[in-house]
Amino acid sequence: MKAFYMEPDPQRPDVALCVDVLAPEGYGEIIGGSQRIASYALLMQRIKEHDLPPAAFEWYLDLRRFGTVPHGGFGMGVERVVTWLCGLDHLREAIPYPRMLYRMYPYGTGHSPWPRARCAPCPVPCSLSPVPCPL
Repeated sequence: MKAFYMEPDPQRPDVALCVDVLAPEGYGEIIGGSQRIASYALLMQRIKEHDLPPAAFEWYLDLRRFGTVPHGGFGMGVERVVTWLCGLDHLREAIPYPRMLYRMYPYGTGHSPWPRARCAPCPVPCSLSPVPCPL
């Protein structure tokens, strides 16, 4: 199952003109990309097939309505690439500000995520972890 905006293969309409780059050793997909649908009629058909509201995609449809060229795009999961290249055990280790059970805010945003510590801008002591606030 692929996104509605991916161009179907002319020889095999059941697949899309797309690519997924997989890292070895179980790290998974690090890059995903595809050719985009250039036809207004086909794009509208796909939006309807996926039960999406056409009004939400008017700007995207206008790009086709007023002319476009065949084009593509991709997205790279930077944290996944860092995890793979550095041989990290968990993706969370590559995320600059990971959300965890006892940490929902990055450092220096007021209330410290670290318990029994006080950040300079925050006079309220925290009580979630014995580790002092590093700031």
